Amino acid sequence: IGFLYRPIRQLMRTTGKIIGGIIFTVCLMSLVFSYSFAQMTEHDNMEPVFSEILEQRLAEQINENELTELRKQLVLYCDQIGSDTITLPYNNINLTINCSEIDKKSDKEVMHLISSTLFDSLYYKEYECEFVACIKNAIQEGEQQDFLVLLSSTANDFFNKIALYLLIGVVAGLCLLIVSIRNVFGIVKSVGGSMIVAGLPLFGCYFFKTTLAEKTGSSVANNMLEYVFGYLINPLMIIFGIGIVLAVVGFAGKKFFSEKDKHDAKKRK
Repeated sequence: IGFLYRPIRQLMRTTGKIIGGIIFTVCLMSLVFSYSFAQMTEHDNMEPVFSEILEQRLAEQINENELTELRKQLVLYCDQIGSDTITLPYNNINLTINCSEIDKKSDKEVMHLISSTLFDSLYYKEYECEFVACIKNAIQEGEQQDFLVLLSSTANDFFNKIALYLLIGVVAGLCLLIVSIRNVFGIVKSVGGSMIVAGLPLFGCYFFKTTLAEKTGSSVANNMLEYVFGYLINPLMIIFGIGIVLAVVGFAGKKFFSEKDKHDAKKRK
């Protein structure tokens, strides 16, 4: 039985290396995307971009004279009701606006206030379905309103939760690699290779960003592309770059010590 110990141990280490590498690579790649989407759906990151888009859409529906008249009516309404806030209905959404802010702002600033308030209403909207269920409803049942869950705190909570689970997977895969390889430079080389593979979607992102930018002529669409792909490309670039460095260090270190061991062995002979 003793003669089987070495091949069985080698088989277990090889299997552990393969499984650990797959788990580490897949979870790391997924973690990068989940983290990017979590950052992308943070309120403070989304608000300036989408408020500007909403403001441009509102400007297409309301001319300057109508905007001036709207601001005057809002100020007058605030004075009449004597309340700190007023409710402004817009497309089945009730926007709550602070009266003190309306009185101090210009026409353009009121437009920005309305668009910002509209975004907050969309972002903090409570959905009757979970994130995945809402997306499924939007795709399969044509519930277009459910697509707005992508611009909500519900999406942010979902991606943050998924990122945490994937981080655990990355650590588990890394631990399995360490246990299976047990050689410092071998571990560094394997981790570097996995990080390079995990960062390969970087080139796909560049391709889609460039292709879509050529097909879209509007500044709004280009701003959206910059926003989305900016959060994807940066972490992928970091992962890919670190992977190259680790792979080179691991390969060079392993080769150096391998040659050194051969040289020492010849000297002993």
